[in-house]
Amino acid sequence: MAARSAGSGQTGEVRDELGRKVEITEKTSPVDFSFNPLADRKFQFYDHSLIEAIKLEEPHVQEFFRLLSLCHTVMSEEKNAGDLSYQVQSPDEGALVTAARNFGFIFKSRTPETITVQEMGKIVTYQLLAILDFNNVRKRMSVIGNELFPMMCFTHAAHPLRGLSQCIPAPAWWPHQGLCPNPPQNGIRAYAPTGP
Repeated sequence: MAARSAGSGQTGEVRDELGRKVEITEKTSPVDFSFNPLADRKFQFYDHSLIEAIKLEEPHVQEFFRLLSLCHTVMSEEKNAGDLSYQVQSPDEGALVTAARNFGFIFKSRTPETITVQEMGKIVTYQLLAILDFNNVRKRMSVIGNELFPMMCFTHAAHPLRGLSQCIPAPAWWPHQGLCPNPPQNGIRAYAPTGP
C-alpha cells in the first residue's frame, strides 16, 4: 500500500495513492525503519511516502527532518553504542526529535557551542551562534548556526497558523534559495518585533 498524508491538516490521517482515507488497524503495516539501527522501536508511523522521500534524498524533506533534529532543548545520553535515550522538557518535543531520529536525522549530543547530529549515517556538528528559547510571547524556538551554508536559522513555531517550521529568507546572493518554501512576505522584518 502506498500511503501519503492527508492535506486536510488533521493529524493521524493516511491516504492511499487515489486520495482515499485509509483506516489504520492492526493489519495496517507501519513504516519499516530497519535501515536505521538507532531508530526507536516503539515509534509507529504509517506514511510510507515520507520514507520514500528520504531514500530519494529530497532536499525539502531532508531540511524538515534536519530542523527537527536541531531545533529543540532535548538532552541525549548514549550509555552503550546504539542505546540512545533522550531527556525532554515536553512530550511534543520528544516526539518531534524521535521522528527525526527514525527518519535518519539522529540528534546525538550538544554542548553550549555545538549540536551534533547523525544525518543519514554521516556525523555533522553544527556551530551554534544563538538559541532563542521557546516562550509564551513568541510561541516559537529558534536555533541560529552555521555549517553547510553561510548562516542558517531554524524556527519551530507552536502557533497553528504559522505551521511547524519557518525559515528566514537568505540574502539574494545565497545559492540555496529553494530550501525555504513559503518564506514570510516581509522577510526578516516580519520577525523584527519578536525575533526569529
